[in-house]
Amino acid sequence: MGSHLSSSIAQYRHRFGLRYQFLSRIARAWFLRLLLKICLALFRLEAMIRPVATPDHKKILVMVIGGLGDCLLFDPLFRRLKERWPGARIDVLSGSFEQMWALVASVDNLILFTPTKFKPPWAYIQLFHTLYRNRYDVVAEGIALLPKRGIYPIFTSLVFAASRAPVRIGRGNTGCIGMMRRRELGFIGREEMKARNDRQKRAANPYLTHMLQIIPPERRSAHESAYIFEPLGLKFRRRPEEPMLAADAPNDFWAAARLARHWPADDRPLIGVTAETTRPIKSWPLENYAAIIENGIREGYRFVLLGLDRHLSRQVSEHFPRDRMLDLTGQTTLGQMIAMIRQCHVFVSGDTGPSHIAQACRVPTVVLFGPSNEREFGPSDTVLHTLMLPPEQLSCRPCVLGPCVRGRSCIQSIRPTDVFEALKDKVAQSAHGNHRRPQPLPKQPQRILCVI
Repeated sequence: MGSHLSSSIAQYRHRFGLRYQFLSRIARAWFLRLLLKICLALFRLEAMIRPVATPDHKKILVMVIGGLGDCLLFDPLFRRLKERWPGARIDVLSGSFEQMWALVASVDNLILFTPTKFKPPWAYIQLFHTLYRNRYDVVAEGIALLPKRGIYPIFTSLVFAASRAPVRIGRGNTGCIGMMRRRELGFIGREEMKARNDRQKRAANPYLTHMLQIIPPERRSAHESAYIFEPLGLKFRRRPEEPMLAADAPNDFWAAARLARHWPADDRPLIGVTAETTRPIKSWPLENYAAIIENGIREGYRFVLLGLDRHLSRQVSEHFPRDRMLDLTGQTTLGQMIAMIRQCHVFVSGDTGPSHIAQACRVPTVVLFGPSNEREFGPSDTVLHTLMLPPEQLSCRPCVLGPCVRGRSCIQSIRPTDVFEALKDKVAQSAHGNHRRPQPLPKQPQRILCVI
């Protein structure tokens, strides 16, 4: 009886807490909308005393709050925008990856929305003021990740409203409080999303001038960024050498010195490996990575492990001698990891952020794709890079995030022997030439306009 009562109380507290969290998000959203209205009135008064200069070139702001690979794959879009509007200024509002954005030559300025749980009102006031004073010509919602917590759908509408841009491109759910669902309801299902999108197509959105209708992830033939500016008539394909990352002299020097300290006067092929992925369904078994490393050591290769999960990497690295293995997981900044990848002759991983970094550094890669859509996230240069796909033809792939209807991710059917043969081919290819191409865009010092 006592245990049953305790269980009932715990369930009640859990439900009440979830409801309270959801209602607090609604209240926060309404408060920020009210705060923005007050700020806009004050900003208009300020503009009478201190007028905002009219720019002589296009000013574009793109919101890119996503994973490392997603953010990096926006570089081709920014390059096409600068080709269409020479002299255009491209600003990015992002949640992280400051060290990576500093190496993306197509980006001029950053607005950083840090992933802290609580932000005081004056932080939002600073953001609204920055957006208002910059007088953007175009503001676009670059990527929409809908977290279980937070007020992202409302936040995007606040950015649009604060900017007062004449062209505002976004999704129909921008500003929709209904998108901030309670956590116990889980993610929005495909049918529910389709019904919402159908309703949004019929309804005007006061925050937008152009509404996006992006193809579902499993049917895309290009990355999501390629569709963002279609309402303005901009269509493009990612070029083989894109995306690109500029050189970073201090971190490149650090990476070379770190390797020289571990392997003095050693010019054997260096293979970079990342075993972790953002989602378990995209993970290849650790024993398969261990088999690749074991065979590579027999061939005389050196290996460097990179990533964040030290516990995961130790399960691989502890079985190999120190003179053939350097484990740097969890020990580098993002800038140092980029520099270390640049030192590699070949990079091996699943569909994850470091693989996109390697491709942007013109390092040959062997990338394993299971549920992910290789047409969207795979490299466009299939000569320099090798895609490893499941050997069987499956009508259910790509499924993007699962869950797997077969009960076992299709990436596990990729054989280590096939991956190792591809690795050997890439090592031989790397030995025959330098794949690092010159940076076509001059990289100016990047300014951070605002941090909240």
